[in-house]
Amino acid sequence: MPPAFSWFLALRYLATRWVNLIGMLGIAISVWAMIVVVAVFSGFIGDTRRGIENASPDLLVTELPLGTDFAPLREALMQDPDVVAIAPRLSHDAILFPIGGWQLPNGTDPIAAGAASAGNNYVLLLGIDAKAEAKVTPLREWLTDAADGESPRGLGVSNFDVENVDDPFSVSPTRIRRAASRARTPLKGTMLGPQHGFILGMDRLRGGDAIIPGQRVDIVSVRFEKGEKKDGKQDFDLKKIKINSYLSGAYATNHRFFDLGTCLIDIEELRDALGEGVLSERELVTEVAIRLRDGADALLVKSRVDAMLKGDAKTLTWEKQNKTYLGAVDRERTLMKVVLFAVLTVAGFLIFATLHMMVVQKTKDIGILTSLGATPGGIGAVFVLSSLAIGSAGCALGLSSGYLSAFFLNDICRVFGIQLFPESLYAIDEVPINLEMTWMIQVAAGALVLSLIVAWLPARRAARLDPVKALMHE
Repeated sequence: MPPAFSWFLALRYLATRWVNLIGMLGIAISVWAMIVVVAVFSGFIGDTRRGIENASPDLLVTELPLGTDFAPLREALMQDPDVVAIAPRLSHDAILFPIGGWQLPNGTDPIAAGAASAGNNYVLLLGIDAKAEAKVTPLREWLTDAADGESPRGLGVSNFDVENVDDPFSVSPTRIRRAASRARTPLKGTMLGPQHGFILGMDRLRGGDAIIPGQRVDIVSVRFEKGEKKDGKQDFDLKKIKINSYLSGAYATNHRFFDLGTCLIDIEELRDALGEGVLSERELVTEVAIRLRDGADALLVKSRVDAMLKGDAKTLTWEKQNKTYLGAVDRERTLMKVVLFAVLTVAGFLIFATLHMMVVQKTKDIGILTSLGATPGGIGAVFVLSSLAIGSAGCALGLSSGYLSAFFLNDICRVFGIQLFPESLYAIDEVPINLEMTWMIQVAAGALVLSLIVAWLPARRAARLDPVKALMHE
């Protein structure tokens, strides 16, 4: 326990030297930044993880051998007691070519828009069975969330939701005629009923692909066909395929990468285009989505599925399906914390500088105290307590201001008209905030420990001063 004179002198020196406010404000600003920035970053990470989980099945069997038939997989997978439902998936690369061109908002330069949209034509076609998919993933929620969200502006269309959630790939003749009139494209032939359609992510429609529901789009790709054998080796030919389809509507999973790059289409239509339609003896798949019962151990089920597949494919949990993206986000958060702690260290050096000057200026006082019987420990405690007081005050101010700033951040932005994150880029109504109590405690402890560390050298120098030389100091 420091002697009484150490407490008295520490407070006395602090009260008479306003330069100590610099160190206190440095700590306060650093702590405030660490609380607010990490709260926003953690909020984004939380939203990102929820969006990724929402867009991913519990387990995904992928990298199936070329030409895999779904029927035997269905029978084998459904025998697992923890498997509730499965859904076939067929993925293929393609390019979109809207008939009538991109629907440009008023005032848009068509040449610039054409150049900008040229890189947006590519999509990953994901053929799904809508009824089976709805039992594995929240497909209906994806469709209703897109309907409830804000539609792309300037296209003269406000309704981008599918016409029938139970049959999302169906496009009515009325919607097709309305889109043809808007795009100024003639209708060929007579439509006796609903037509086959596809669904794009709402983020993609907002960000580049200016297509309206009901508009005809040519989906162009290639497929391999067996050719003649040459020198005993099987040769393959590339065959162009084209699917004449219509935009049925939009979906939204809140997984930005999935929404931007994936085009949902009926799996039977894609099988037909690839030459594996209703007349084929197999149900072609490249992936199988699996839903597990509540409380099931995903890793345990994964091991059983892997054993059943015998190395012919991979089984991934929802986190492993997005390992690269989630890993990058976690590394960014770690790097952000390191940078913020570096800022706090700079503030600690401010305290060190003020304490060092204080020791130099109070050298004669230290000599008087030592000659009166003050111990080296008591002398050093004066400066340790001064540093601790500066750090504690700065930490308290930073924690309180950081908490209030984070808690009312969205209100502050609305009052002053500040848009921290453009809606067109991030598709969010407000900044997500996640105040982590554990992180706040770590920041407070770090600030206090840093205050003690930077006080060690000045306190040590003061404690080791020769009283005779100190009294002679001018």
